[in-house]
Amino acid sequence: MLLGPERCIEELIPMVTELIDKIDNNPELMMNLAEQLGLLSKHLGPDLNSVHLLKPLEQILPSDDSVVREKAVESLKSIGKKISQQAVYDDFLPMVKRMRKGDLFSMRISACFLYAQIYGRLDSERRQYARIKFQKLSKDDTPMVRRGAAQSLSILSEFIEEELSRDYTVPLLKSLLQDDNDSVKIMAVYSALPIVQRLLKG
Repeated sequence: MLLGPERCIEELIPMVTELIDKIDNNPELMMNLAEQLGLLSKHLGPDLNSVHLLKPLEQILPSDDSVVREKAVESLKSIGKKISQQAVYDDFLPMVKRMRKGDLFSMRISACFLYAQIYGRLDSERRQYARIKFQKLSKDDTPMVRRGAAQSLSILSEFIEEELSRDYTVPLLKSLLQDDNDSVKIMAVYSALPIVQRLLKG
């Protein structure tokens, strides 16, 4: 990267952040941008610098295009592993909270996946908070959000404490399998197999 980490942070990322509002009606461009932002983290020097990528990716998360949203979430998954513990608490979690409280269903879908993916980096108090909020999202009034919770439940089950798995994951899965919306049920079925496999191993 010819610009170097400092110029990337001070010039490139702000420029890209400003550009997002102008191209949000072009899913292909948004998808590629979300992917490239994740790759950019490799060129920002120390891992803690990746926190600067949260802002542009947060602007992409509300996209109503599922592929764009998935690319942004995937990039954030990678960044969430790199940033400092303090940045997880001070920057990443507040971003997830804004998504969870968002008016757009696409924001709340993103929150489901982000809670699941960052869970492993949280302390016990914040894990409890994440479980409560994830459970609330699984009962959202909008079927698309419940479907997102059903899909991301299998991700959450990878990180959740073994002693909590049966008492938390299984009731959530049962509830989603009995949902009134068929698409939620189908996604819960897909999540059921890896969840059951992990429970049997435990």
